[in-house]
Amino acid sequence: MIACAFGSAGCVGDAPQVGAQRRDSSGVTIVEISDPTTLRAESWSADSVVLTLGTVDGAGPELFDGVTGLLIGGARLVVGDAGSGELRWFTRSGEHLTSVGRRGEGPGEFVTLPWIGAGPEGEIIAWDWNQRRLTTFRDGVRLSDLRLDGSVQDGTPAVEAVLPDGRVVLTRTPTLLGESGDGVQRAPVMVGVLSRDGSDVDSLAVSPGRALYRESAGEGRWRVGIVPFGPRTLVAVAGGQVVVGDNARYELRYVNPDGSLERIVRMAVGSRPVLEPDVDRAREQRLASLPPIEEVRAAVAALFDATPAPDSMPAFAALVGDRSGRIWVRRSESDGAWDVFGADGMLLARAVLPARFELQDVEADLLLGVETDDLGVERVVLRRVRCHAPATPCSPGGS
Repeated sequence: MIACAFGSAGCVGDAPQVGAQRRDSSGVTIVEISDPTTLRAESWSADSVVLTLGTVDGAGPELFDGVTGLLIGGARLVVGDAGSGELRWFTRSGEHLTSVGRRGEGPGEFVTLPWIGAGPEGEIIAWDWNQRRLTTFRDGVRLSDLRLDGSVQDGTPAVEAVLPDGRVVLTRTPTLLGESGDGVQRAPVMVGVLSRDGSDVDSLAVSPGRALYRESAGEGRWRVGIVPFGPRTLVAVAGGQVVVGDNARYELRYVNPDGSLERIVRMAVGSRPVLEPDVDRAREQRLASLPPIEEVRAAVAALFDATPAPDSMPAFAALVGDRSGRIWVRRSESDGAWDVFGADGMLLARAVLPARFELQDVEADLLLGVETDDLGVERVVLRRVRCHAPATPCSPGGS
């Protein structure tokens, strides 16, 4: 049997397994898993809590509102807080080291803070979507600012991940839909790598974007809404590759930074139907996010009610890559079931994480995420993976 370690690239070996096939197609490795229940995948959980940061009220570095988090170099974690526009450095034991940033439009300030990423030498790269600006820090000191130029025709950029060499992976979605009339549409999204000076983007892949519903509002105007439970493309970096997944089906495409396709992983999974209570819950959540203006709420509700929901849920709901080349795939938003693929593309483990745990970063056997309680209070939680492996020896935290 093959020993498995959380810090390793993979542990299923090169031997073929029942229910899985690996073949070469013109230089591209194709992994097809027809029956995942027959594979020698391990069973992982993360019920061991290493650290919890967060407070209910008051002020200070542990009051969070809109969190993104990162694990840095084995000793620190960094939390981006959208509500305050701050980046906050903590030790692994929870000691607050420093904070930078605030809400604003000036240097080192943020109007929006939806994403942070880690560079190769301890840099923290923070993305302000509203200002289209990347700001790089190290140990709380601002190093540089980079504003992404581009016209409306170039599309709306979103920063997704960082490659090991420090270059940023982004997506661009068309600002305007085409002229194909009413109905559900998925405009193509471009996945690319930003040059170091920000002057150019090398396209890696084009994939269908988020499913939107459009209907005419008369006089050449349109109303556009997000399709509840509609498919979209998700992007992550695993090791040195960009993983692109259109969750209309269970397929992951591993693309090298030079644009060459390295691997395609497909897995047969059952699809859960979208039920009426699912749609009702999504409607309530959508309206709850709106300001208390009756005209706005009525217009949004009418568009939501006119938008057709798909027959089935997406094949997966989230992708998180780690530095060893593994990719973590969340099955759905409503539970904590994750599939973990090794760097060879084979299914390595099935992990069950707490349903409220939003995984944001992985380092060896440590998982960093955010948990939100019924009152909307956010806490940053560091968990340790534990292995339950009846068929295969496992070494948690090994190398």
